[in-house]
Amino acid sequence: MYVDALVVGAVVAELQMVVGGRIQQVVMPSADSVGLEVYANSLRHQLLLSAHPIHARLHLAPTKLTRAPGADAPLLLLLRKYVRGGRITRLECPPLERVVTLSITKLPAHRNQADDDDSADEQVFEPTHTELVVEIIGRSANIILLNDSGLVLEAVRHFTPQHSQRPIQPRSLYLAPPRVDKADPRHASAAEIAQLIGEPLAKMLVNHFRGVSPQTAREVAVRVLGDSKAAITPTVDAEQIAATLRLLTNGDEQRPCLARDDDDLPLAIAPFWLQQHANVEPQPDINTALAVAFAQVDRVTSHAQTRAALLTRVEELQRRAKTKADQLRTQLARADQLERLRWEGEMIFGYLHTLKPGQTELLLDNAVIALDPQLSGVENAQVRFKEYDKAKGALEDVPRLLAQTEAQVEYLHETAELLRLAESFEEIEQFERELTEAGLLKPIVVKGKKAKFAPKRGLLRVVSPDGWTIHVGRSAAQNDEVTFKIAQPNDYWLHVRGRPGGHVVVRMQTDDLPPATLERAAQLAAYYSSARDDALVEVDVARRKHVRRVKDGPPGLVRMAAEQTVRVKPVK
Repeated sequence: MYVDALVVGAVVAELQMVVGGRIQQVVMPSADSVGLEVYANSLRHQLLLSAHPIHARLHLAPTKLTRAPGADAPLLLLLRKYVRGGRITRLECPPLERVVTLSITKLPAHRNQADDDDSADEQVFEPTHTELVVEIIGRSANIILLNDSGLVLEAVRHFTPQHSQRPIQPRSLYLAPPRVDKADPRHASAAEIAQLIGEPLAKMLVNHFRGVSPQTAREVAVRVLGDSKAAITPTVDAEQIAATLRLLTNGDEQRPCLARDDDDLPLAIAPFWLQQHANVEPQPDINTALAVAFAQVDRVTSHAQTRAALLTRVEELQRRAKTKADQLRTQLARADQLERLRWEGEMIFGYLHTLKPGQTELLLDNAVIALDPQLSGVENAQVRFKEYDKAKGALEDVPRLLAQTEAQVEYLHETAELLRLAESFEEIEQFERELTEAGLLKPIVVKGKKAKFAPKRGLLRVVSPDGWTIHVGRSAAQNDEVTFKIAQPNDYWLHVRGRPGGHVVVRMQTDDLPPATLERAAQLAAYYSSARDDALVEVDVARRKHVRRVKDGPPGLVRMAAEQTVRVKPVK
């Protein structure tokens, strides 16, 4: 979903309400966005300017914009100096363009010179004039602060002369994006359209008219020809195409809307009604449409970024645990050498009567034992027993530590797989909470205080077609709770075979488990596992009394004896 020139033009028209308003606060909600609190017409407006490389836009936000931690960029410091306390004197965008300019005038405070030189004259400093330019142009999107001479003071993104024909750097002269030399669609004529016979209509409109996005071009094609991919033929009514294009690009049809896809995610925004989409919602204005759509887009994007960041930390923990397990296995391999030391000591004692001073080796039927000629036979044996006792003490805890480390590797692997399936911020935070409480992650400290987690997310509870209750765990701690706190010994317990996944428990109401309930529980076990995208999944079914915790293992790690296995399709 992107913001085209017609949406920008509609937003700028609506934002004239903030012209004359005073900028009371400036924040950076993210590294590539700026938030302005503007007091105009006795109301506070939250104006968001975003230079996101995919989701660049500007619009009013419905809630107060806040500063992101660590977002004290040089741009923010200069905005506080030149913009905060100023008034927006102009907000404009060239027609059919996506470059918005906010002109800001800041009056200086009066200073009484009597404080400095006993003069009664009051000196008034000249106001400062700056411009805040928002370029909503894809991956090159930018927010640029200019002084009254047109020089760049600072910007969200810098472009050097080596990397761009239009450098953006502090103290460089600002050059606006070059204007595209195409026809103006607001004055499109039937004659212009008739010259383009043979081309797909939507493609032709984008290529030949300025400010016409693929979305707008498809809308014209759908309205006139009934198909977004239809081509222009001699029989097509060129005047109808031109009239429809003029209608949409002139802004004569004011019906702001938001279109959604099959998953109910924002798909498109337009200042006119989008007939090319089936699921379209009317919006009171274009600002609201943008705020509603991007609030959901930002949640999805931030959710993915948060999950990826936590997943990286979990995978690093898993790598370290694997390295530790390998080291412990290497130490454990020394056990064979220990037995050799003990055996050699015993053999030397057994053949003391055959040893002579200065002897270098003891020959046996099946082995040769090297001896130190400077030591007596007893001393040679004692050296081996001492080495054996010392090494044995060091390796005494290795088998236990190895078992714990291998269990931790399995736990982190399962956590990583379940984390990939997390569908909300709450679920992601649940994983971070569990890892922190287990001592595997360090708690986040903000201003000397440990960051607090939101309340724990409850278990997933599903009612089967037969009215039976099914509980589903979606993390290690929840799996442990489902299996060992909620389930009774005779309840049925399900888990996808051989893959990380959630524990599913069916609370028994009678002795006979209905087939529909068993199938529903198995579908849930398959869905909340790393096998979610498989066509058919094998799910093990057992009584809860046959499920055992792994001794000294982390939460959610179990061993079980399956009574049966069913094959089902994963279902949410």
